[in-house]
Amino acid sequence: MVLRRTLTEPQPFLHLVNAASQRPASTALVSPERTMTFSELLTQSARIASQLRSLGVKKGDLVAVAAHNDLQVLFAEALFALGAVGAIYPGVVTSELSVPFDWLLAVEPSPAFPADKTIQIGQKFFEDAAAITDDLTVTPYDDFDSTCRLIFSSGTTGVPSAVPISVAIAESRTLDYEAAWMHTMPFMTLIPMTGGIGFNAAYASIANGDTYFCPGSTEENFSIIEQHFVSSLHASPAQLAELIEQAKERGSGLENLAIIYAAGSALPAPLSDALRSLSPATIMSSFGSTEAGGVMNGTIAVDGSVIYDPPLPSVHLEVVDDQGNPVPTETIGRLRIRSRSLPSGYAYLSVPDDSFQDGWFYSGDLAAQRVDGSVSLHGRSNEVINFNGVKINPEYLDGMLLSVPGVHDLAVFSVEGEVGETNAVVGIVVGDDFDLPTLQAEFSKFAQGLSIAGIFRVAEIPRSPMGKPLRKALAEQYRSAE
Repeated sequence: MVLRRTLTEPQPFLHLVNAASQRPASTALVSPERTMTFSELLTQSARIASQLRSLGVKKGDLVAVAAHNDLQVLFAEALFALGAVGAIYPGVVTSELSVPFDWLLAVEPSPAFPADKTIQIGQKFFEDAAAITDDLTVTPYDDFDSTCRLIFSSGTTGVPSAVPISVAIAESRTLDYEAAWMHTMPFMTLIPMTGGIGFNAAYASIANGDTYFCPGSTEENFSIIEQHFVSSLHASPAQLAELIEQAKERGSGLENLAIIYAAGSALPAPLSDALRSLSPATIMSSFGSTEAGGVMNGTIAVDGSVIYDPPLPSVHLEVVDDQGNPVPTETIGRLRIRSRSLPSGYAYLSVPDDSFQDGWFYSGDLAAQRVDGSVSLHGRSNEVINFNGVKINPEYLDGMLLSVPGVHDLAVFSVEGEVGETNAVVGIVVGDDFDLPTLQAEFSKFAQGLSIAGIFRVAEIPRSPMGKPLRKALAEQYRSAE
């Protein structure tokens, strides 16, 4: 770790300059494709910035990047240096989201983007950048409240919402992530830079002069964890399930892990049991969001239950009723979050949204807070399914049903029946040993006697970058297949 320089001007690129000055030969980036020192990362990012500037990219431009995750690090730094606003190209255009991107950086043009505003980042681009020898003039942002990055949050709807990250927010989240997850090193998150934790992990690693381990395929991630003695791992339950299968095939390889953080959704008990059999690591559940940043951690008990510790010092939580009034302790209500890392709202959203109100972010989670400040979560308010008077938390059912033989992955969702009733359907990925009667019996046991109205077999469960099942998207697939 370097002596991190407190930014005296609004320019995150100066963190890389500082790290390269203090630790030029130390490893800055490890990915399946390449390993780079801080000196190399600085040189290549500066040349990319110069090349982009020569092609017309300037301060304040909104620039979407469609590239592999390790190249995203290079382009993020280059766009910082220009005072531009970078984002990973969401690849979709909807009536709810219309970001006026000035440029698209991509290996191949996109039919959804104007050709004259597309910069192809193939071999010739990098050859031209490598030929640049002039020193780069770094352009600061206007102030610390200027947006330097857009991160898209899909929540559980599948509709991307642009979260503006200012220089000040990026800086404060670096401190929060150190306190929440990056205090035990080496640290690796399997969430790519499309997610808030992925971007902030890269940002904080460079600011601190630590190595950013860039995630790839399951096999590639496993090799990085083994070869670089990763001690602290952050991943979604789906990613952890894939790692477990790799560990079983290789005869483990997770012995060096000291802490495993499950993020994005609840970690089912069968997965936590499997992790404990393969690794001595303490298994934690981390809670946060792209909108609010890191919020709190909790230890996962042997039975899979989680009680979250009080939130990070920079975060304030309240549990409120539907009118926004705080509820008594031990009472389930809507969770709202206020922190120094919170933007004022989504950017470029053309439809009304009430997630941000009066300095609070309403996360959509149901929670109860104890007298000591610890928190329990009880699903998401927009996902609790009312089966004709019986309210069920689908996330709870997901965890319970994953232990059924032959079930590789699943997500419970609801659809409307012919006469307006609400029916439960299980979207499921299964193997040859799948046992339907057992699934039906377990569902009825954990769903207060309700029955499954339908089984929807799919190749994979659609999930957000954080691993949350996209139940609405799954329901749409189901209706289209009927």
